[in-house]
Amino acid sequence: MNNINVKDEVLYITNQDGSLSCIPFEICNVEEMEIIRQFNEMYPDGRPAPEPSLEDLKANKINEIDLACKIAITGGFHSSAYQGLDKVYGSDAESQANLVGNSQAAMSKLLGIPGCENDLFYYHAQGEPEFYEWQAAECLQLARDFKIFKETQLFKCKTLQAAAMAAVDASDVNAISWAGV
Repeated sequence: MNNINVKDEVLYITNQDGSLSCIPFEICNVEEMEIIRQFNEMYPDGRPAPEPSLEDLKANKINEIDLACKIAITGGFHSSAYQGLDKVYGSDAESQANLVGNSQAAMSKLLGIPGCENDLFYYHAQGEPEFYEWQAAECLQLARDFKIFKETQLFKCKTLQAAAMAAVDASDVNAISWAGV
């Protein structure tokens, strides 16, 4: 029965040469109808999906962890860089570009680069409609807080992926979770 499948009132037979024969029920002969009867007796709910291999489970887990890491990194982060108030700041791609731009401009101002001495910096926390003026040091602290947050997420990702690669069976792989660390 390994070379037989029945689905949507069609008998599928994988031939020895690897070709596939598809026979609709309405044109099956007596021998083919007996094959269908035996198949349905053996698999009343249809052929079960094959169990994925350990390597497939590991690859899927690594992809799952990678996605969870990306979601965590772009989902916002906490910082008290602005006036010591703990707030959540955006960290999607646009927010990351703004962080880099502000921190580079802040560094230029602090280093006394000509033309940067009067630069002003504006930023806002996630969900705040208005921008507030920031000090250069606050901009640098916000960028540093994001750097630490992002590195923490990346380290967690690599640690979990290494655990997935080292897993010796399916239960080890399934026990690995982004939320569990």
